[in-house]
Amino acid sequence: MELRGEPADIVALDRAAVLESVRLVGEARPGDWRRPTPCDRWTLRELVAHMAAQHHAFATAARGEGAGARAERGERAGATAERGERAGATAERGERAGATAERGERAGAAARRPPDPWDDPAGAYRSAAGTVLDAFARPGTTDRPFVLPEISARTVPGHRAIGFHFIDYVVHAWDVAATLGLRVLLPEPVLRAALPIALAVPGGEARRAPDSAFRPALPPDPGRRSAPSAGEPTGSDGSGTLSLILTCLGRHPGWTPPDTR
Repeated sequence: MELRGEPADIVALDRAAVLESVRLVGEARPGDWRRPTPCDRWTLRELVAHMAAQHHAFATAARGEGAGARAERGERAGATAERGERAGATAERGERAGATAERGERAGAAARRPPDPWDDPAGAYRSAAGTVLDAFARPGTTDRPFVLPEISARTVPGHRAIGFHFIDYVVHAWDVAATLGLRVLLPEPVLRAALPIALAVPGGEARRAPDSAFRPALPPDPGRRSAPSAGEPTGSDGSGTLSLILTCLGRHPGWTPPDTR
């Protein structure tokens, strides 16, 4: 997948898309989280949870903490646990002290447990977005290989990985906007940068898989044979660059939520 422009530009482009998605998610009200979305079988709450999880996964990869690093941390944690077992055997002789320690452990685990993102989906999403933006902004990130098992069995160059993230959040921003009946407010230069990436996403049967990020491309508007001129509108009304991005990735630009009454 080729990106136009300097690799560093992709960080700024991605930031624009992510911040727009944060703005749109922030518009959701308590009664909106059960709304259906353009993503098959996902409610808005489930879509936003997925978006947040992807931010954390990409942030982990950007920091160089891929599968190997996780395995190494797991080994260290296992060694620590083994030492803890030996210490536990000693502590078991003091039954009363052990019971007190156990209650302390449960209290400590409860204190360390992260807040449930379902309690505040917009807040959890905003936090996740900040995490990935901070990770991408670190010097050298575009040159660092990313470990992204969901995308490739091999490492992915940083600028290309961020390009994947960028196009994903241009589309997810629209998913949220369409669900809420809002308009995506991404500048035309951002959308024009996203279009060649969208066109380069591989097609084929893989897009029909249930867990595919994108569906098979839809037929283009028969009246359009090229990218729109700079003066054309963009949005969810079926015209402009955003519409071309959506159709080539299997989204219907005119999608509206079904009547759930």
